[in-house]
Amino acid sequence: MFTEALIFVLFFIFVSMAFKRYQKVRLLERIPGPHALPLLGNTLQVQGSRQQLLQTLMDFSKHGNGIARIYLGLKPYVLLSKCSSVEGLLTSSVWIEKSRAYDFLRPWLGISLLTSTGQKWKSNRRLLTPSFHFKILEDFVEVFNHQALRLVDKLQSRVGDAPFNVCPSVELCSLDIIMETAMGVDINAQNDEECDYVKAVHGISDIITKRHYSPWLHSDIGFKLSGLAKKHSQYLSTLHAMSLGAIKTRRTACNKLKAEKDSNKEIQTDGGKKRLAFLDMLLEASEHPDRPLSEEDIRAEVDTFMFAGHESVATTIGFALFLFGCHPQIQTRVVQELHEVLGEGDVTITSAALRGMKLLEACIKEALRLFPPFPVLGRRLHQPAVIDGYQLPEGTNFIIMIYSIHRDPEQFPNPEEFNPDRFLGAEAAKRHPFSFIPFSAGPRNCIGQKFGMMEMKVVLAHLLRTFEVTCRQTVEQLCLRKEMTLRPEHGVMITLQRRG
Repeated sequence: MFTEALIFVLFFIFVSMAFKRYQKVRLLERIPGPHALPLLGNTLQVQGSRQQLLQTLMDFSKHGNGIARIYLGLKPYVLLSKCSSVEGLLTSSVWIEKSRAYDFLRPWLGISLLTSTGQKWKSNRRLLTPSFHFKILEDFVEVFNHQALRLVDKLQSRVGDAPFNVCPSVELCSLDIIMETAMGVDINAQNDEECDYVKAVHGISDIITKRHYSPWLHSDIGFKLSGLAKKHSQYLSTLHAMSLGAIKTRRTACNKLKAEKDSNKEIQTDGGKKRLAFLDMLLEASEHPDRPLSEEDIRAEVDTFMFAGHESVATTIGFALFLFGCHPQIQTRVVQELHEVLGEGDVTITSAALRGMKLLEACIKEALRLFPPFPVLGRRLHQPAVIDGYQLPEGTNFIIMIYSIHRDPEQFPNPEEFNPDRFLGAEAAKRHPFSFIPFSAGPRNCIGQKFGMMEMKVVLAHLLRTFEVTCRQTVEQLCLRKEMTLRPEHGVMITLQRRG
């Protein structure tokens, strides 16, 4: 009797789940999309190289007018590739949940500002936003200058050399900047050509991307059997060692300097200037009785900002140098602007000077349009919704195709052309507000976007004032690789000459 009852219950559960899936698929099948195989869906089409993945996703998105549907195994995804399609989703204060893909980030980045949702996300966002107040960012310009000039000195030896890949040097500079500003620790990464942290970031990003697009790797069992789990653990050890080391170092320093806190609870630094680092605020919040942060909470946020704060900035600077090297006439215009704003000779760039670099900022924005550091974003519905006239069920996963949105010819005529004037004057004002979203948009936009823009302007300004940059690569020769960020597989190969 018990056996029969158990069989009946299991059969009932199976039928209920099958019917629920049928209802969901019936709605999603109304959305245009590529032909999907039974069980596998479109999985085999995304199993090529990382260089082919982005193009495959773009081809998928062309099946619909801004909205398309694919399956990874049995899991459906909806691709959004028009600014009008993503506006409602990104502006919503309700649809803020990240897609299932972000679950694979949690062993590394924990439940952080990037991966959390609901009240946890809202609470952490309120806590961390003051760390990026403009007055605090102004204090960081000194560090931007110091580390940028370190990079300039390092590249002096490459003047007149054959083409070389500038990306590794830029990555180390960006890592030094995020560590010194946000973490309050100078690790001097620019003198470490074989930086294990950077290698681990690249390695784990590749594994996480592979796992997301391979349904047989979704389960922990399949992941372990593949052999990738062991490498994943090794990379995690390296990454967490760096973040935990920064936390320990800063906590020790903060404890020694507690007596020197002023009424604003800013920490006195060695240079006599008051600066409240991102990590300082986390450590202070961990001691607050109303909103305590655990050690795991602190580590998760530190890992998130170490990754997001150096990788996205470094790739954008690299792509900007590629574009300047390929377009000498625009490089000349930017250098002229820098001379007008900064004058001649050695200077320390101030926050006021940064506000005068309108053309340089437009060039960076155009680099972000052509090569968004995060070419896709993910969201998930926790309640039914209607988008572009399609009724979408609860649990629908979205892939927001930023790379495609930035290439919409209706918003950006001749979209593959490097034209920074798109972001100057009236032309920028008449575009759809969601046509350019390199830092996402709405309530879950990037909290550090002003920080990143200021850093990129300082580093590029010092490089362009010192060196004439030339690049002979084509976009095809960059061989764009989609991992968690967009990276040039073959690097950015430039030559440098000193400016007279």
